[in-house]
Amino acid sequence: PEYSFIYASCSQGRPPYHHECGNYLKNRYVVENAQLQELAITDARDSDNDGVLDSDDRYETRLFL
Repeated sequence: PEYSFIYASCSQGRPPYHHECGNYLKNRYVVENAQLQELAITDARDSDNDGVLDSDDRYETRLFL
């Protein structure tokens, strides 16, 4: 069967599924042409709006394909 989604979660030394990581995941991964692409982290982006730049965040990402 074909699926049109992936399940992803992340944590940052907190319980998994931390609510701030959703925006981080959306800005880190994208599916294009049925392929998962990992986007580069820019020094100027703060995807989760926690005051810490993405390049300094220490999220542990879990992808379920």
